[in-house]
Amino acid sequence: MQQATEPTPEQWQQAAADFWAAWQGEEDALSALDGEAFVNRGNEILNEYMDGVVLELIGDPQSGSLVFSANGIIEHFPKVQIVTDLACSERYPCVAFRQRMTDFASNFAIGMRDFSLSAQQIAMACEVGRGLVDLRLAFTEEIAPSFVEHAQNMSFIMLDHLLGEWDFAVKIGVVEFVDRAENMLPLDRLPEVLDRMWREDLGHDGLFPEPEWQYASYEWEEDEEQDALFMTRNESATRLLGRADMAWCVTAECEIPDKETLEQALEWEDAWCAHIEPLQIGIAALSVLNSSRGVRNVHMYGHDVAAMVKAAQQTLANFPDLNVDISAEYDPTWAWYRI
Repeated sequence: MQQATEPTPEQWQQAAADFWAAWQGEEDALSALDGEAFVNRGNEILNEYMDGVVLELIGDPQSGSLVFSANGIIEHFPKVQIVTDLACSERYPCVAFRQRMTDFASNFAIGMRDFSLSAQQIAMACEVGRGLVDLRLAFTEEIAPSFVEHAQNMSFIMLDHLLGEWDFAVKIGVVEFVDRAENMLPLDRLPEVLDRMWREDLGHDGLFPEPEWQYASYEWEEDEEQDALFMTRNESATRLLGRADMAWCVTAECEIPDKETLEQALEWEDAWCAHIEPLQIGIAALSVLNSSRGVRNVHMYGHDVAAMVKAAQQTLANFPDLNVDISAEYDPTWAWYRI
């Protein structure tokens, strides 16, 4: 059986187009409102078509720009990208995701529920995690016990402003609060530290790797709790982790009952990749052979999912004996790759 799951649902595309049609019908009237009324009405229109996405205004309603956000909820990120990609406003430039505050300062503060928290009250330290950057935070001043949880939640809001919505959601792994701030840096140093570690320590420079890629293999023997697995990871693909346009994962799961079928599967995978990788549409990042279940999975990350799925189906026509299921999911942190 050959099955494809469309990862950018047609209803999202249509919903975004319908939103922009409705927006254009009200744009002149919107521009005459004050800032608060503009945002409220803009979100009323947006919520009719795109749940999970919010609209924010940078500047004034006459000459500002629009920011579309998912409030850091990754499952709604594709909708943010779709509605921004289809933007057709002649008056307002549009941006996907909340951006970093370029003027973020150590005295930046936010207040909520009669409690104020400044960046000066937070120290940080970064560590290399499982392909992402793990973050430790500590308060530099004593926080009343009744406000600790509230202060921690406010710290996440501050990180959203400091790093931007995409980087905080995608590039930061574990966030841990610790009791002591010894040997830690001021919070406003986080962007430069994250950017350096992302490129230099983790190797995610965003550049599509040149041919002659490097691979690593891992093997697990079968036991009571573990299937027999043989995994091959394209180490060169790590350069692309974190790119917003390489966030979709197309997975091909192939039944492997015998050695001859495995050889056919490998030949087909080569043909599939030859249609995709030279055009930099996607890259085969990970393959896992589960000998216990007789199944092989190949995970290809890229941006043009329709092209990746179409190439898989077309090349499969030359391998009629293979039983392959094709699916796709939005995976901007490359969770499969980082197993």
